[in-house]
Amino acid sequence: MDPENLDDEYDRTRTSEFYEPFVVEAAKEHKQTFIVLHGRGGTGESFAASFLDHPISPTEDLGRLIGLLTVRACFPHAKFIFPTACLGRATAYGHLTHQWFDNWSPLIHPEHKEELMIEGLAETSSFVHSLLQAEIDVVGAKNVVLMGLSQGCAAAIMSLLTWQGEPLGAAVGMCGWLPFRKQMLDRGDDEVEDNDGGQVGDPESDNGADVNPKPSKPETAKLVRIASWLRNELGITGAKSTAVPFQQIPTFLGHGVDDATVRCELGRLASQFLQHVGVDARFNEYEGLDHWFSGNMLRDMILFLDSLEGWEING
Repeated sequence: MDPENLDDEYDRTRTSEFYEPFVVEAAKEHKQTFIVLHGRGGTGESFAASFLDHPISPTEDLGRLIGLLTVRACFPHAKFIFPTACLGRATAYGHLTHQWFDNWSPLIHPEHKEELMIEGLAETSSFVHSLLQAEIDVVGAKNVVLMGLSQGCAAAIMSLLTWQGEPLGAAVGMCGWLPFRKQMLDRGDDEVEDNDGGQVGDPESDNGADVNPKPSKPETAKLVRIASWLRNELGITGAKSTAVPFQQIPTFLGHGVDDATVRCELGRLASQFLQHVGVDARFNEYEGLDHWFSGNMLRDMILFLDSLEGWEING
């Protein structure tokens, strides 16, 4: 589906159709894949140009970065997939734009009108899951990274909270926030309810009982309850177990201290939430940076990936 003229589509609420992703093929043999979600109002192709061509800051700690000026140069075996979100009417602004889900402004009241997010998050999560599985079938789960900026970061986190496939190689978020954070914290802190089999899960699943044992760690039990509630809230069906592989996905989050669109505090709270439920999430703040990424953030993201098995720079 090709991008549409926003003026011609003004009378529509939401297209419920995703565009063909903009793809940048690997410079060398394809061994890895980045799936990158743009922020609200952008497109995959426009974000690709900004992201792939942005220079990374040098570092004394890693001489291998010398001469490697961009993310793409650091990972020549990686394919980059930049999807474009559906057109939808942004309630906060009153006009159509590309957005992964509708939401009120997260700047001041991130919990305000959360019901606006449900339809878009359900569609986006299912769409992202299909992209992930397609790439996993080609290069393997540990060679796939899901990342996003701003609303794309929020959509990526929610997609991973509802993902039940193999654990990915990593997740990256920039200038993002976490929808339903307070509701999910409340759900996670609820008491574990045992069904007749003494297990956590939906007693009305296809086989009559969840075959997975009750989680042994408190943070795992919290994450299971949260993911189950979230899948139900978004209407994501077909779950065959209570497994939530997000705990096995290393996660890097970066945020500008001077972000005037999504306050840095909201990114910090998202990181704390993930750590609270057992996700290996690290959070970096960047002085003087507004609502965007920087050479320093990209450098730190690259060093983070370089520390993971199979993601060595220029490998």
